[in-house]
Amino acid sequence: MASSTSHPTTRPVRAVRVEVHGTVQGVGFRPHVYRLAGAHGLSGDVRNVDGHVVINASGSANQVTVFLAELVASAPPAARVRDVLVRETATAAPRLGPGFSVDVSTRGDPAPAGSGVPSVPADLSTCPACVRELFDPTDRRYRYPFLNCTDCGPRATIVDDLPYDRQRTAMAGWSAPKIPDRGSDMIFVWNGDEHGATEASLFAGVSR
Repeated sequence: MASSTSHPTTRPVRAVRVEVHGTVQGVGFRPHVYRLAGAHGLSGDVRNVDGHVVINASGSANQVTVFLAELVASAPPAARVRDVLVRETATAAPRLGPGFSVDVSTRGDPAPAGSGVPSVPADLSTCPACVRELFDPTDRRYRYPFLNCTDCGPRATIVDDLPYDRQRTAMAGWSAPKIPDRGSDMIFVWNGDEHGATEASLFAGVSR
């Protein structure tokens, strides 16, 4: 009698390198990518490079396809995406280990022809969520004068250079204080909020 061996069904794996150009720094785009990749079970990383955002992502072909479709469709309100450049990469790339991370910003990555001039985000008026927190006596940010989040607050008037990070803004001379969150995590006060996950909070291990 002939014997048969069953083989587990494997899903096609797809790995991509994505460049997102436009107004995509200082507007919560990295936290957006982080949450979206986690929701679709992707591995990889995201970082600011010069004036754009670079994403390395891998997962099942369907997961990556849906991720790319939602990348712009559900982008943060203040983001203005001009171009999205997708390049297929080797699925066995060592950098694409388990999990997804927000990497340290880098400089010097040559922008492709036609990608345009890097865009600095404009100052954003206080958003409704921050206004509610500002005037809520029960909120720990009640009447806090520097309240802002990824959807509002100063941008162009405080940034010195790109990529957009604290050390290249007017806040570079002040350390980022930490305070206990309502849970066990710690979050940064500057640019910290709960209604829009911040780039600062992601580096502190908070992925709200």
